[in-house]
Amino acid sequence: MRLQLYAKEAELWAQFRRDFEMPATDHPWIDVDLDPITIDRLIAWVSQARNRSGGRFARGYLSELPGITGASWFVLKPQCPDWPINRDEDGVEIVWSYRYPRVSDRIVEVARQHALNGVRFVPDSQKHRFRRRRQWFDVVPTTVMGRGVDHLWVDPQTLKGNDHGQPVDPKERHGITHFKNNQLYPDTPTMPGAFRNLTRLFPPGELTFNTAPRVLKRHLPATDFALLPSDPGTCVCFNARARSALTANALLGPADYFPLIVLDEPEPNQLAFDDPVDEAMIPSLPNSEPSAPDSEPLDYQWTFLDAVEAVRRQFTSTPAIGCHGPIDPRQLADAVQKIGLPLPELWRVVMLAVGEWGCIGACSTIAPKRWPEDHARFCEMLDNRGGDRDKRFLFVGGVGNGDQFALELPAVNSPLLDAPMLLYDHELSAFTMRWPSITRYLEEHLR
Repeated sequence: MRLQLYAKEAELWAQFRRDFEMPATDHPWIDVDLDPITIDRLIAWVSQARNRSGGRFARGYLSELPGITGASWFVLKPQCPDWPINRDEDGVEIVWSYRYPRVSDRIVEVARQHALNGVRFVPDSQKHRFRRRRQWFDVVPTTVMGRGVDHLWVDPQTLKGNDHGQPVDPKERHGITHFKNNQLYPDTPTMPGAFRNLTRLFPPGELTFNTAPRVLKRHLPATDFALLPSDPGTCVCFNARARSALTANALLGPADYFPLIVLDEPEPNQLAFDDPVDEAMIPSLPNSEPSAPDSEPLDYQWTFLDAVEAVRRQFTSTPAIGCHGPIDPRQLADAVQKIGLPLPELWRVVMLAVGEWGCIGACSTIAPKRWPEDHARFCEMLDNRGGDRDKRFLFVGGVGNGDQFALELPAVNSPLLDAPMLLYDHELSAFTMRWPSITRYLEEHLR
């Protein structure tokens, strides 16, 4: 088991790292590999911290890590998001997409050489405008391996419905692998005592269990790939033969998959689902023909004035998506004064053209009256993680999934036309994408 901890209090987080002799990082999440000694020490440390200062860890994620040795089936779960397909494909062979993993043409070629079956590789038909060098494919299994088995610790009476990846309708029910510490069986007799004590360190609903999917042996197919309904969505699974073929060619890394747990029979009180899988539970993709990859990536060409003209043309003729109304230039100037940082002229043009809560790409602008408060929270978050303290960032918008956009400003206040633009991933607590200028970001989304 591996436990990820998040502490609201920066000092509590720092003290924990010192006491457990962990290297200092700018990441607010703490990863702890749990063994019997570590669990007991962790419980004692948190209890003492709570008694001493009232500090506690706000959230936790407990992940099950089955051993690979002897495993016969695996879940394909690449850690890399799909944006490298648009950015830099060098060394990238598999990424996580919306419903299925997405793989490169090299993986498809190896799969066909080894006659791996039970899978359809659906080509990505989207025409990427920048830096698309190869054909990419969604991995769509054609076989289903049952509905899975519930984890022993989860109480089915606590399931929260489809919106939480926990369907209760018998036609949609599948093995539950993600649940919280307020969804456990009372006293959880199958849970070791140390883990029961660990779950009590967190407020109800704030410790999440991420466990490996379980499937009955009698449901394993004869194919190399198969689909398993899971939460959320579905799991694309593949057997040891397929894993051997792909890893031998260095196309899969250890972080791209994890073992599936195969059970001979369920334990007492452990729900298994033998009913046929309803077709409505299985996502489908159209069968399309590959589109020819761009022979050469397109170059960025816009100047600052090109970007200004494109913004004004786009949002004069087309209302901004989700726009709640125009922005008053006086309110905008007042917000900038309260923040105390210079606003690059190009982003001022964007805000006035797009309006409150309008979108360019994934970035949703904000209302001036909310801006100083939201910017202060963003800066506090950066300070708590301890990184980039020698740089200045101006928060400029958010994404629906919780990520945030910021502009990187020079050390000295002065009028600016443009500035580098960055995307902050709230789950990784790090800047994961960077555009050298707002102009470049706008060209990518408006050209």
